[in-house]
Amino acid sequence: MGKKVVRKVVKRKRQEAEEEKVRVTVLSGFLGSGKTTLLKHILENSKGYKVAVVVNDMGEINIDAEMVKGMGHTVGDNDKLVELTNGCICCTLRDDLVKELANMVKDKTLNYIIIESTGIAEPMPVAAGFTHGVGEASNVLLKDILTLDTMVTVVDMRSFKDYLGSKLTAGDTFKDHKDMPEEEKQVSELLCDQIEFANTIILNKEDLVSQEEAQEIRGAIQAMNPKAKIVQSTRCKVPIETVLGTSSFSFTAASSHEGWVEESQKLTKHVPETQEYGISSFVYSRRVPFHPVRFYNLLESEDLFNKYSVVRAKGTVWLPSAAEVRMILSIAGKCWDTYFDGCWYRVLPDEEVPGVLLQEGKDPMAFLAKHPQWEDKEIGDRRQELVVIGRKMDREKVIQALDECLFTKEEMAKGEVWRIKSFPDHFKLQVLADQMLAEADAADAAEAAAQAAQPPKKKKKVVKKKKQPQ
Repeated sequence: MGKKVVRKVVKRKRQEAEEEKVRVTVLSGFLGSGKTTLLKHILENSKGYKVAVVVNDMGEINIDAEMVKGMGHTVGDNDKLVELTNGCICCTLRDDLVKELANMVKDKTLNYIIIESTGIAEPMPVAAGFTHGVGEASNVLLKDILTLDTMVTVVDMRSFKDYLGSKLTAGDTFKDHKDMPEEEKQVSELLCDQIEFANTIILNKEDLVSQEEAQEIRGAIQAMNPKAKIVQSTRCKVPIETVLGTSSFSFTAASSHEGWVEESQKLTKHVPETQEYGISSFVYSRRVPFHPVRFYNLLESEDLFNKYSVVRAKGTVWLPSAAEVRMILSIAGKCWDTYFDGCWYRVLPDEEVPGVLLQEGKDPMAFLAKHPQWEDKEIGDRRQELVVIGRKMDREKVIQALDECLFTKEEMAKGEVWRIKSFPDHFKLQVLADQMLAEADAADAAEAAAQAAQPPKKKKKVVKKKKQPQ
């Protein structure tokens, strides 16, 4: 049998095995966006599917037992319905979700599961739960027995602009919601997370906004997630095939979700239809560090949102740091945040860079060939690389505002960029540096202790053979 024939057989067998697995759709979206309405619509029109439902917050939903009767899996006294309460499936209840889904698969009549997450859940950690081991057999992952088919996000078009411009946390916005995580995200950031990770985005309540507003919102969301299928609706009346059996979720694509810059660079090479509605985007690239005080003042002033109409920005930023750390900046409406994203490759020994790239899932040869300018021995890969999305945005003014935050040539010549301790630590970089040093010291101490605890190796006695007389 030839190699081509074998490959075709293996591919067909894998496809058949994948098709036999139970499929899963995850519904995300803020409270009041219409998730429950969508769930009811799916259950009432899911002919051909044997559906089980996992609901993270039973306080919000009211599913008639008659509606779900005969549609899937029975758990205890709840007919075809599993309730996960007192927590969120993206964090505190993720292990419970994995266990329940693994149990559901045992019902051989089941062919589809719909998960309705709570309004403040982040979809990425929910999807990541499918890479967790099932039970004690940690070598069997949840994705080996279930197919994560579609990540759906429902957006309330009427409230979209208010949420995007809000500085409130999810707890402030949904005060009566009993299921708030300890570390609350701001509403605008959470909204962007839900939009950017979706395969299908339902723009609900289109009857409550004008046609012009609907076009503007659609354009903004398409700029945030150009690969997603976007469907407008009233009361979530959408074709079932847009949310079930789409086969649109990919773990490969999801694992590279942070490659926002590269994806958006593709978007800016042609004139997108989003510009028709006043939405535009560009990539801000510089090889000079931001002055921490000037940059912090710009972010805190809210001018990027109020004066320059920036609704979203995300990417790599270079701030002077004793730890030489690479930071990610995330701007959502009026809110912003920074978080650690590893060290600059330039500060690593040359021989260690390929290994680090491999750990990050990148091909070292292709990656370094793509960025020849990083060979610069002084600057290396240190850079500003931000994707900026705005509505009726004056690109030149945004660039000017960001450029004014950079270190000037005079400041660079004086070496002020490296006088780290002379600046207020607004971005907690010194705290991060101290933490990293403490972790490194602890790791070294643990390694030394482990080596000291090892019993000394016994030297093997070498027995010399006597030469036989000739």
